Amino acid sequence: MNEMPRTVIEAYRSWITSFPADYHPLDRKRFYIFLHILFFRARKSRSREWFVKNLKDDTNLNDKDIERLANEYELLRDFMSQKNTALGILRLEREEKLLKR
Repeated sequence: MNEMPRTVIEAYRSWITSFPADYHPLDRKRFYIFLHILFFRARKSRSREWFVKNLKDDTNLNDKDIERLANEYELLRDFMSQKNTALGILRLEREEKLLKR
């Protein structure tokens, strides 16, 4: 995590220091804030394995919780990377038009 921009590290610490100890309603919001900052500030995309390794190193979460968070991380990472391409934007615009019908 040390090679990350300071804002990413701060968002990660804010989420991770609260989440494992209790399941406060703001935990999900902190998780999404961390991911948002990570996806937009990090210089390169991070793998699922990177995410899982950090969770295992920094928390006492069980394998089931880590797997659930990793699935969500991967889904959002893939969505955000697709969304940021021209093709992804066109696809999202087309889907929005279909939803409005």
